[in-house]
Amino acid sequence: AMFLHFMQDNLHHPLTPLLIQILAVLLMVRLFGYLFTLIGQPGVIGEIGAGFVSGPSVLGLFCPESFQFLFLFY
Repeated sequence: AMFLHFMQDNLHHPLTPLLIQILAVLLMVRLFGYLFTLIGQPGVIGEIGAGFVSGPSVLGLFCPESFQFLFLFY
């Protein structure tokens, strides 16, 4: 119970959203870069695709709640 209270308090710290955003972007970039190298394309193209998929064009359209949680902390 004490651990959960500690974690809930830390979620309201101003640095937490930034760290979550950086982690989400890095995971998407690594995943897409790896997948694109498997199909014979340069990893950079996969990183560009990750930016497109994790932006408002795809993630914001199909999962607006997830997009707002990740990138629109207010």
